[in-house]
Amino acid sequence: MNFEYFKTVEPISVVEMCKQLSHLGEKEEDSQQLLRVELFLSSGFSLNGKIIKYQESPSVQHIWLETRNQSETKSSIALINCNQIFGINIIDFDAFLRLKEERKSFRNIGLLELKRVNKKVEEEIYDVLKKNIPIMIEWETLEEKQRMIIHRIVAQIPSVFKSVLVDEMSISSFNDTIRSIKIVISDAEATRIEANAFVICVKTTIKNTIINDCKALKEKLESLL
Repeated sequence: MNFEYFKTVEPISVVEMCKQLSHLGEKEEDSQQLLRVELFLSSGFSLNGKIIKYQESPSVQHIWLETRNQSETKSSIALINCNQIFGINIIDFDAFLRLKEERKSFRNIGLLELKRVNKKVEEEIYDVLKKNIPIMIEWETLEEKQRMIIHRIVAQIPSVFKSVLVDEMSISSFNDTIRSIKIVISDAEATRIEANAFVICVKTTIKNTIINDCKALKEKLESLL
């Protein structure tokens, strides 16, 4: 597990965490994709399930929790007063971080905004390499979600390069090999060097946190140079 999240996380109450977990699932049509949690109750018992709804009134906050196990066919729903919960165990924390990031990142990225970011990143790359490396993207074919996904990765390229290209040898090796960077949307293709281009293949859906994606991109760049 990467600890970057905990370096900047703000203090949070159990009630607020219940609210966040509920909001992460708001766009889902059923509970299949919701995060499984274990709730520790003040009574000494614990419940394992998925928070499907958070509700509050001036006097009380409560959640609706689906407690059905994978082997069961019938839904079991519990209505729980949040004041009875003193702890939460998020079963798949990486999935929690990925969903938080996806919900935060998913906004309308216009074509002009993406081009501005692209130009800024090219300037930052020049500061590292002292060489112009164009970033090639098929702008006109991009759909809204694809622009968001590409924006997410392109913005991180300078930090990845700075972590790999740390001395004259690595910079020289890169400059001798790479003439451009090409961003491709593909679930089938792999990131590679092709015809003097560093081809970065971006998946059509967000499957990892940006920290893990940057780590994978860094490792790939190191292996190719």
